[in-house]
Amino acid sequence: MSGKKFVRLSLILTAVFLVLIAAVNIAIDPLFQYHKPWFGLEPVITNERYQNAGVIKHFDFDNAVLGTSLSENFLISEVNDTFGGNSVKLTMYGSSIYNMTYQLELMKKREVKPKVIMCDMSPALFEAPNDTLKNPLPTFLYNYNPFDDGEYLWNFSILNDFTYQTVMLNVNHSVPDYNTVFVSEESKNFGREKALSHYSRPEVSSEMVDTEEYLALVKKNLALFTQYIEEMPDIEFVFFFAPVSMLYWDEQTRLNRVPTLKEAYLEACKTLTSYQNVKVHFWADEEMLAIMSDLDNYVDACHYNGQISSELLRRIKENIGLVTLQNYQEQVDILFRYIRSFNFEGVF
Repeated sequence: MSGKKFVRLSLILTAVFLVLIAAVNIAIDPLFQYHKPWFGLEPVITNERYQNAGVIKHFDFDNAVLGTSLSENFLISEVNDTFGGNSVKLTMYGSSIYNMTYQLELMKKREVKPKVIMCDMSPALFEAPNDTLKNPLPTFLYNYNPFDDGEYLWNFSILNDFTYQTVMLNVNHSVPDYNTVFVSEESKNFGREKALSHYSRPEVSSEMVDTEEYLALVKKNLALFTQYIEEMPDIEFVFFFAPVSMLYWDEQTRLNRVPTLKEAYLEACKTLTSYQNVKVHFWADEEMLAIMSDLDNYVDACHYNGQISSELLRRIKENIGLVTLQNYQEQVDILFRYIRSFNFEGVF
């Protein structure tokens, strides 16, 4: 075989190979970039960052759960019961509001938009970067630009980690139940000992946080949300302030950050409750304070178990703890009075 024929044959075989890989990834489409599952396959959802974009683009749903890992333990069936209709979970562990704007931008472009978007409001969101990704995100999936699809179509990691997995789990009838997608209840041992083992108590600090600088960042992050709240006025946004444990507040007390965080909570409540298409749940009643004080409900300083997640949805469904422009200050005051008077030494 001459050199020219060999080169020509090599190019043809390479082209056929690339076309075959792309065809398989398009047909199975494990990240749902082009369509919902074909051939009677059930969707296999195992990776939030890689699959959320495709779910937004092509799945039918009435409600969407955004947010951080503090929203991962919600059961889809209970979210459906809370809001009615069909729901999807679009949470991302270690997310930020800036990360979520990639999801909200896709949501805005949907022909049929969701009725409800629910999201946790956690202290970590206040201080996350507002102009850069907090954690890596495959941004080439979060657009409709065909010119960067090569990262998906000819990606051997996608072929191995997602396409093959989708086929084999369907063949073996072992597709994970979407009702419990990303739920960590079974894989983590919640309880006082586990929570304390994940907590490293800091030394007491006398340094003060620059509250003005901190609030400037909080406002920038909130503005990322309010932009979409204004642009999608027909969607009801439901925010809830996640009940982090008293271990978290012990840390913040020792770091001398509690007064600043109170101002951040007040700013967030004031900003979000000013919109008609927003509901804000802030819980500072005796039952919730008792939940926050019981470390058996937690795996670390912030993450609560599925039973607490169910309780939060019950409260949201029954409109318990709704705050308004008129009463949010009172509720925030109750929480922070409790934090200031809490016997942290007794925990240890």
